[in-house]
Amino acid sequence: MTGPEILVGLSSPLTAVVGGALFLLIKTRGKEAAKEQFGESVRSELAVFKSELIKELNGTYRRSELCKANMEPIRKDLDELHEYSHNAKHELANRLMGLEMKVASAKTER
Repeated sequence: MTGPEILVGLSSPLTAVVGGALFLLIKTRGKEAAKEQFGESVRSELAVFKSELIKELNGTYRRSELCKANMEPIRKDLDELHEYSHNAKHELANRLMGLEMKVASAKTER
């Protein structure tokens, strides 16, 4: 065997090894890129699904009897709080008017 024959004999296996290494490199990088794209796609679709699901569930809950039953005590408490603040405001106004009248009468007596 001469030098060129040895090179020709080694070139085929060497080319196969280099080709295999390139194939594996490209395959690995392609998988990573596809995995990343797929992951982003799935995350965005899940975010849309989640927002639509929450919107639908909120609407369904608001129309349900359970929501109405849960809101009734809250409405009662708010009504009582409103009435209490309204009464307290009028009571405070009455006290202030009484104090102003006392101050005015004290000034006229001097």
